[in-house]
Amino acid sequence: QGGTFVTINGTNLFGGGTSIDVVHIAGTESTIVSDDPAQVVVRAAAAAASTQGDIVIVADTGATITEVGVWEYLVAGEILTVSPGNGQQGTVVELIGTNLLITGDAVDSV
Repeated sequence: QGGTFVTINGTNLFGGGTSIDVVHIAGTESTIVSDDPAQVVVRAAAAAASTQGDIVIVADTGATITEVGVWEYLVAGEILTVSPGNGQQGTVVELIGTNLLITGDAVDSV
């Protein structure tokens, strides 16, 4: 999903240069958080739909590193109803929606 931090490990990720210019995840440009020749951390941008694709790193030299088919954007969860609409501490609240666990087994926190 958009906003996910992705760590990419490898060797010579700068492709002989001094930095990385851009990282594309399944065709969508991501935000580079940190980079060095052995590890790049990016924040995935939101995608318009669920899609699978490659991770492509482009160094400042123009060198390109591609890992084929390693990423899947998942459909974001959506809360459809909240009941009750108000309460106080200790009130049990029911959330109904779609894809709320994404690929998880349980809710961690609300």
